[in-house]
Amino acid sequence: MLVRTWRQLFGDSRTVIRSFSVWVSLLFFPAIYWLSWQLFKQHIVSGISLGLIAISPFYILYAQEAREYALWTVLITLSSAALLKCIELTQSQNISISKSYLMWIIYTLLITLSFYTSLFTLFVVIAQIAYTVLLTRFRLTKVFIFHSISLIISVILFTPWIGVFIANYERYQQITSWTKQFHFSAIYLLKYWGFNISRIFVDFDLKFNSNITNFVIIIYLVLVLYSLYFLIKNTPKKCWLFIMIMMVVQILCLLIPDIVVGGVRSLSPRYLIPFYIVTDVSIAYLLTNQLISPQIFNTRIWSIITLIIFSVSLLSCINNLQKNTSYTKVISYSLPKVAQIINQSNSSLLIGNYKSYNPGNIMALSYLLDSNVKLQLFSDTYNYQLSQEFQNVFLLTVTNQGKETLEQLENAEVTRVFRDDHLELWKVNFLSSVI
Repeated sequence: MLVRTWRQLFGDSRTVIRSFSVWVSLLFFPAIYWLSWQLFKQHIVSGISLGLIAISPFYILYAQEAREYALWTVLITLSSAALLKCIELTQSQNISISKSYLMWIIYTLLITLSFYTSLFTLFVVIAQIAYTVLLTRFRLTKVFIFHSISLIISVILFTPWIGVFIANYERYQQITSWTKQFHFSAIYLLKYWGFNISRIFVDFDLKFNSNITNFVIIIYLVLVLYSLYFLIKNTPKKCWLFIMIMMVVQILCLLIPDIVVGGVRSLSPRYLIPFYIVTDVSIAYLLTNQLISPQIFNTRIWSIITLIIFSVSLLSCINNLQKNTSYTKVISYSLPKVAQIINQSNSSLLIGNYKSYNPGNIMALSYLLDSNVKLQLFSDTYNYQLSQEFQNVFLLTVTNQGKETLEQLENAEVTRVFRDDHLELWKVNFLSSVI
């Protein structure tokens, strides 16, 4: 059928895209090293920053995704480091103007590519503008002028895609409507934000409402907050200001709107990548300076803490190796379990529709189903035509009204056999005849 044909024609494309994500993610190592160096000028801080992201279960999971987030992570890290280098060269009197111009050109290209990769680059640019303005104390300096010119050029280069975006704005609203459909309390959103922060370092399939999860959230939030305090206390303004602004802008643009007007933008960890990047750098600075502290007792305590942080991250990665899915799949998380249920039945037919469930996920499910399982796609649940040629007929996420219509028209009983937060699997039992 259609899905099978698609899989046969384009089955290798998924592997190619994942391979691209994996190879691109390797560039995150020099990128984070460069960013840390531009901030602190300490190789050991850069090395620990690299170590933290190298065994971070979050970055490793997204490095395997056939999506744009690995590339986006690299580009926004490089653009941030490039901006800091541009400011350094522009303010220096011993560097030739040509080197400064070249670095601004590199920054412009990185920002442009970041925009083409993800529209969420806008929040990164807002943070970078705020940093430049505050660093120059609202004065019309060379840094401010060059930064403005770079961003104007980036917007001009991005203009073709802006036109496409405007022409398809209704489609954009449709596919992003899910971010506004849910409303949660401020306490829930704040707790989930902390939960997402902990996922940079730990991923053991913890239940959100468990006491262990609460403990983990508190521990890592304390670590992050203390690292920021230590950063502000021990580094120049140009260092801690960049990290703080990057964090604050992400909070203002994602978390605050969810609290005020409702939505779940801040619950998606992939949108918080800029926040995660500077969080890693901040913690790396804290760990480095505590490990080289002249106080022996202090060094021993932080050596243990550092060992725990790295060990937990490493064990989380090992744990993820044993799983066939992860939370990054979101609505597709339970597809392996759904496929297992269907594959255990003989002579099976799976029916889906593109209104109640994303057809792209049905294609993903087709890779997990046995070759003898047949699939049918309809426009909506009212167009279903059930076939009694199969011993087992399954429906993927049917509406209640559609279920009642099917039971009346087909003289069948539709029972749910699986459910999670994003999908349901129903089985049809025909009452009029015995197969």
